[in-house]
Amino acid sequence: RAPPLWAPRRLEPLSKADLFICTFPTVLCVLLHELYPETPILFLAIANPLFAAPGCTKREDSTVRECETEEAKDFLVEFRKMLTAPGKPVRGVSGYTVTTALVAYQAGVVLPLAGKAGRYLPPEATWRGFDSLE
Repeated sequence: RAPPLWAPRRLEPLSKADLFICTFPTVLCVLLHELYPETPILFLAIANPLFAAPGCTKREDSTVRECETEEAKDFLVEFRKMLTAPGKPVRGVSGYTVTTALVAYQAGVVLPLAGKAGRYLPPEATWRGFDSLE
């Protein structure tokens, strides 16, 4: 299937982004990473990564058992690569304990729990990433 004629025009501003912050659905975050592999992404897991994923769209509320398809397996491989590939500008965190568990079970990656801690930080606080010495 060919992309819609309007797609390049609508996606063009994304090519100028310095950073993507992506949450849900996870399939869109993986797609963003595939389209713009050099653009850093902060991925915040807030729900089931298999929601609306390829091979999991027969029901709105997909469960792990309903997503045991080749498409879903391929998606989870790409999701895992996005989060773990060396040198990739992607960092993942989880908003909830349950999403940490879901991502660990489905993709084999244990994300750090960020929760809603950001609201308690002072306004001048910044995230320095994993390479920070502080």
